[in-house]
Amino acid sequence: MHRRREPIQGLVLRKIRKRYGWTQKELSRRSHVSALTILNIEMGKNQYPLLDTVVDLANAMAIDVNDLYREELIHVLSKR
Repeated sequence: MHRRREPIQGLVLRKIRKRYGWTQKELSRRSHVSALTILNIEMGKNQYPLLDTVVDLANAMAIDVNDLYREELIHVLSKR
């Protein structure tokens, strides 16, 4: 089980999820990641989730895994 050294950007996850119009429960269903884990990531309580978890979330949203670690996307997503 691997973890990346840099923290995941929970706000990026939240903004992308909301762009899809999905609830945390819907993302959970699509990614097979628990809604509690998604909540904890989005709230910044789990900034270093397992890489498998991040891959599952990214795949469910059809995005690059690295996007969930890019702090600058917070500003880009806020402008749209």
